[in-house]
Amino acid sequence: MVEKLVPDGLWALVFLLIPPRPPRPRGGRPPLHPRRVLAGILYILRCGLPWRQLPTALGFGSGITCERASIAGMPRASGLSSSSTCSTMRPCTINSIGLERR
Repeated sequence: MVEKLVPDGLWALVFLLIPPRPPRPRGGRPPLHPRRVLAGILYILRCGLPWRQLPTALGFGSGITCERASIAGMPRASGLSSSSTCSTMRPCTINSIGLERR
């Protein structure tokens, strides 16, 4: 399902904008792959669901993780951290998936 929501062509554009993850010497929970988080955000946008109703069984992480990522430009949990990354990524993502304003 991730590949359906985030096709390889779109992922190739977005992947170039993702900075490398900083090392985590104290361990912790492994972060979600940024492609999964982006797929969760796109799923919410397409279905019109509230963030908390994102089904975790789909493998996109929790709705809260995706909500934080959408607000902060895909932050720590997914490896994307800057709002400039988000502002650069948003137009190419919206154009690629056909979510232009009506």
